Amino acid sequence: MKGPTGEFATGPTGAASLITGPKGTKGDTGATGTTGPQGSSFYPSSRTVVNVSPYNAANTVTYLGITVAGSVTVNLAVGVTNQTVIVKDERGTAATQNITVVPFGAQQIDNASSLSINTNYGVAVLWFNVQWHKIN
Repeated sequence: MKGPTGEFATGPTGAASLITGPKGTKGDTGATGTTGPQGSSFYPSSRTVVNVSPYNAANTVTYLGITVAGSVTVNLAVGVTNQTVIVKDERGTAATQNITVVPFGAQQIDNASSLSINTNYGVAVLWFNVQWHKIN
């Protein structure tokens, strides 16, 4: 019997090949998109050393490194919306010599009149929006 285009009969189709062919060439890279707005940095722009107690912090500080021996009280200034303050036990003795952070006037820290750092090398990251909030 003759096949439709030749002298021999058409046979069954063979099994699929397990060998893959070469990959095609890669297309051109697209254009660069627009740059988004710059976010605010979580990291402090400067370090303020606290070596006296009580310490009255200005509302422009971003990082307070506690180095004074003994228990310490840090009095915060009036909070400014979106202000961040980091208070860090740099001396490593807060477990026995606590650091107390006190907000200004009727302001509070997470509905409390003060915050205590009582672990060695402890840190409090505070953010202000109507009241102070501990965010770490």
